[in-house]
Amino acid sequence: MPSQLDIAIAIVFRPHNQHVLVTFRPKEAHAGGVWEYPGGKMEVNETPQEAASRELLEETGLHIACSSPWHTHTHTYPERIVHLHLCLAIDKSQQEPQLPPSQYRWLSPSELADIPMPAGNKAWTPLLIEYLENYPQEPMDTKESND
Repeated sequence: MPSQLDIAIAIVFRPHNQHVLVTFRPKEAHAGGVWEYPGGKMEVNETPQEAASRELLEETGLHIACSSPWHTHTHTYPERIVHLHLCLAIDKSQQEPQLPPSQYRWLSPSELADIPMPAGNKAWTPLLIEYLENYPQEPMDTKESND
């Protein structure tokens, strides 16, 4: 049976220009060599929003509070099952990540559909695009999806 992981993801969104942060996943990582949203494994007794904020700070140096998950998605890879908890992080700071410029991009929602991503991220990106294209709005009710 494949291992199961809970992963918190920070969807960093800049309302002023409608852009989302993506970072380059190292080639040696699982499903690496593609773009992803910042995030990582949740620690014991950590909420998704705490984990997403912690991972965002660790990976990018950005200190932005993350919301409670607006969507959860379960994706099955051959070797593992990941439960993705998607947390929105509204960035009004205009700070850039503490990464080399080749390791991150700010993309419009429509550009997200065209970049290579891990299958677990690609599966729910259309829902994210729809949500962000209609921002600002009331937060979505927590939803779940599987593939």
